Amino acid sequence: MQSLQRWYRVVTGVVSASVMIAFVSGCSTPVLDRARTAYYNGDPNAALQHLEGAEIPERDRVLFLMERGTIYQAAGQFPESAHDYNEANDLLGKMDTLSVSRGVGSMVINDNMLNFYGYPFERSYLHVLSAMTYMAEGDWQGAGVEGRRIINSLKPEILGDYPEDVFSRYMAGLCMELVDDPSNARVEYRKASKISDSLAISDTGHISLKNGDLATGLKNGPVPEASGDHELICIVMMGRVADYSSRPPTGGRQEPTVGILYDDKMLGYAYNMVDLSYLAALSEQQVILKTGVKTTGRVVGKCMVVDAVSDHNEWAGLATWMILFMLEQPDFRHWETLPRFINVGRISCPDGLDYIELSISGVKHSYRLSSPIKQRGVLFISFDRVF
Repeated sequence: MQSLQRWYRVVTGVVSASVMIAFVSGCSTPVLDRARTAYYNGDPNAALQHLEGAEIPERDRVLFLMERGTIYQAAGQFPESAHDYNEANDLLGKMDTLSVSRGVGSMVINDNMLNFYGYPFERSYLHVLSAMTYMAEGDWQGAGVEGRRIINSLKPEILGDYPEDVFSRYMAGLCMELVDDPSNARVEYRKASKISDSLAISDTGHISLKNGDLATGLKNGPVPEASGDHELICIVMMGRVADYSSRPPTGGRQEPTVGILYDDKMLGYAYNMVDLSYLAALSEQQVILKTGVKTTGRVVGKCMVVDAVSDHNEWAGLATWMILFMLEQPDFRHWETLPRFINVGRISCPDGLDYIELSISGVKHSYRLSSPIKQRGVLFISFDRVF
């Protein structure tokens, strides 16, 4: 009986603290939602104004930094973007996701009590986008550091059963190429080509289709190499990650067709390397499989808690039941400012290239090759974000 009373006191204390944290920390969600909406509308500066001075609870700090770093990147504030990405990475490295207090809280309440840790692909993309930020500043060594972090995040012992994607591997190869490490670049390009169902990627990072594509009218053929003195690597990020938690992943997704034009002439195509919504849905399935036992145990534990409280006071037991089961919910926090589709083109281009046009599914968009476009030797690098 004494042990049961001690358990009662511990649980009620944890429940009270957890409920308070849950309600207080919920205040951060509207702030992020308003910032995301402004960002989706193509106004990153307005998004940053929403986040200015926001008080974010510890459990959401990593997610907040990921989101704000992405918005800083879109606003062209690259030092601030790099700072947020680095801080998020440092927090992930130090994070104790199974601390006693939060571990017990998550077992009693829900997994939202834990610090946001993200899916493996989200942790990889923290380095992918950070590498882009360094490239936009012309900091090739910084990009090289992020490239090695990408490679580390994709190790089998870290990735586990979660899916790997072509673009992360391609970016790792590009980062290695930019720091004059062709042997490791070649390894990553080969891995990217191996896991892709549709793209052939050469040892030098050039891309072609493995099969004909009716959408673009392209035919099978050898992997093209550079035919001129200058090259353009064009990375086009489109759309946004949708609410994939409410539906299973499907393979019937429509990937956008992206043509790259200069002076009204088609230079080549940017090929789709990843659909992050699809990748996220596959990750969600893995989470469901891995956490099913924990969720079942938590529900059983809640029933035991209610019984223990009811033995002391029936009304208190009913109130405890309402609190515990009303708050029974999975953790659906996601890095929502990520794009959905990412297409990449590596094509020959004229010397002195000062702008390009992107034809996305038949609609042209003009982009001037200025910041964050950088040139390293004969290589132009372009990052474009389209909603």
